[in-house]
Amino acid sequence: MFHLLLIGIVLTQAPVPPPASSISGVVTFSDGTPAAGLVMRIANGGQADAPFRPSFAITDTSGKYKLTVTPGRYYVFFSPNNDSSIYFPGVAAKEEAAVIAVTESAVENVNIKLQPSASGVHVTGHVKFPSKDASQSARPDVQLFGNGRPIT
Repeated sequence: MFHLLLIGIVLTQAPVPPPASSISGVVTFSDGTPAAGLVMRIANGGQADAPFRPSFAITDTSGKYKLTVTPGRYYVFFSPNNDSSIYFPGVAAKEEAAVIAVTESAVENVNIKLQPSASGVHVTGHVKFPSKDASQSARPDVQLFGNGRPIT
């Protein structure tokens, strides 16, 4: 009877969750402007035998993010489109990315400064009006849109 009771106790105990930690930082464009609204993610940083729990965070208006993770090794990245990703410390190739080692202590200052080409927008050109257009002005206003929203 004692053995059955012992087996019952062992089987009904809830598993202990792994300790939580975090990775945090700031994402900025090359001119120092905060990159708000990016979905930051993690990828397994080479620990093939360790369980992997996906995590994501969205950068706030200051470009800050905080990912909740368990101790392990991770790549930190975001994908500005479906075709590419930008990894910490601001590189496009996973092979060039830095792996972040997380223990029970939080890892801070995992900052990414985007290269000018990584911002996803580069516009050059001239505004020209038809010669008969009476609405010409010396300083025309131009507004760009991306994904249905104004790009500022």
